Amino acid sequence: MGKLLEKMGAEFVPADLTELVSSQAKVMLAGIDTLWHCSSFTSPWGTQQAFDLANVRATRRLGEWAVAWGVRNFIHISSPSLYFDYHHHRDIKEDFRPHRFANEFARSKAASEEVINMLSQANPQTRFTILRPQSLFGPHDKVFIPRLAHMMHHYGEYSVTAWRQCAGRYDLL
Repeated sequence: MGKLLEKMGAEFVPADLTELVSSQAKVMLAGIDTLWHCSSFTSPWGTQQAFDLANVRATRRLGEWAVAWGVRNFIHISSPSLYFDYHHHRDIKEDFRPHRFANEFARSKAASEEVINMLSQANPQTRFTILRPQSLFGPHDKVFIPRLAHMMHHYGEYSVTAWRQCAGRYDLL
């Protein structure tokens, strides 16, 4: 998919957002109309500091730089894990938050959304959008695909048809 997007004009810029400095960001964002912020620390384990650095601080800095250098659209990839509270729910309202987050990842993604909402209110010239896809993965994934492979090995198969009862809730691309 990345190669197709590149042919259509998209540019992928690898960078460690936890170490990025303003001058590097300025070069990266020059002439950019739309920024897709898909980077995050997604591991089911890690310290609060590691999650905050990668998911909250990096998002804040990237959002501030995008505003400063005229990026018109900032699309932030978040996670539906911020809803999870070990209970079954239906028709969850977008602003639902559990009394206690299930893990540091979920807490940090909720905090990153708060950052995006504050940036959006303070900077109407930049359109901020938050998306919460169930999963994203790529060629260097060390979390999602290994867990999926483990489930397939343990249970013998992974059935997408079981999701039909939840039509509209899952997309597998």
